[in-house]
Amino acid sequence: MDLHANMVKEAPVDHGFLSGSIEFPIRVKQLVFGIRIGAKYWIDVQFGTKPHIIEPVNGDALSFVFNGEQVVFKRVRHPGTAPNPFIDRALDKTGQRTKEFVERTLEELVG
Repeated sequence: MDLHANMVKEAPVDHGFLSGSIEFPIRVKQLVFGIRIGAKYWIDVQFGTKPHIIEPVNGDALSFVFNGEQVVFKRVRHPGTAPNPFIDRALDKTGQRTKEFVERTLEELVG
């Protein structure tokens, strides 16, 4: 379906975990509709985040590569992220095709 392809295309990294976790478990006869995104952080991508503290969950410190160097911190003050409304962009691009799909599916269900 066009919406699925557009959501994958509009996700921040088109071959990353987020885009690969977008599924459409749609069945017509049992009337199961929906979009499932397996990457739990999709909400943070779509709507952004406020500034927040990141602390280690497993262990005593956070360790990651920053500007090519390995760094270690006990806590990090994350500045937050701007929204990246990839779902909205996908819906906008799909537009009339999504409406046609829903109408066609409802016709099949009703007879």
